[in-house]
Amino acid sequence: MATWRTVETRLGPWNGGYFGVHCGALGRSDRMALQRRERALQMLGFRPLERGLYIRPDNLIPGIDDVRQRLYKLGLDREASVFLISGLDAERESQAQHLWDSDALAPTYARLRAQLEAWMDSAQQLPLETAARDAFLVGGSAIHQLVFDPLLPEPFIDAAQRHAFIQAVQRFDEIGRAIWIRLFDSYAEASSAAQALSQPAELESDHEPSH
Repeated sequence: MATWRTVETRLGPWNGGYFGVHCGALGRSDRMALQRRERALQMLGFRPLERGLYIRPDNLIPGIDDVRQRLYKLGLDREASVFLISGLDAERESQAQHLWDSDALAPTYARLRAQLEAWMDSAQQLPLETAARDAFLVGGSAIHQLVFDPLLPEPFIDAAQRHAFIQAVQRFDEIGRAIWIRLFDSYAEASSAAQALSQPAELESDHEPSH
């Protein structure tokens, strides 16, 4: 989850190739293993081109070795083959171009960015606890989008829209962190004040004569 802050540093140019994962020889009876496998593939933007074969554009850097290790760490079976693909035939290339709902991504970036910017414009007027709660909830949906974003290259998506969204998430995170620090500080101050108020009563109790 923490890698969302450096998501753009993992993006490189796309020259028309794909990363591929072949899962055809892997079992499907172990539900937990199947869930881990599918989640790992989803988190790195892989989609099924045909039964047992998942692909994504090869625009992630530093390259195939890093993608392979990240998939394994995320839960992909070590027996799965991870490799590079180039030279798809025209029919499969056409299929590949439609594996991702690219048309929905730009509106999603714009909608979430607008929500973040509207909240940032009003955050200073909100009660501290309300602002902290909102920062957690509103920011959570935006970070979820980044964690599961397929990180597609152009021409699949509008890269400028995604960049503007990521910048908004980073600004939001800075403001949200500052609010939560203020909230924790206010709780600490309140606790210290309550403790100080209770001390005189405790001292008086300690000096009461025994009968």
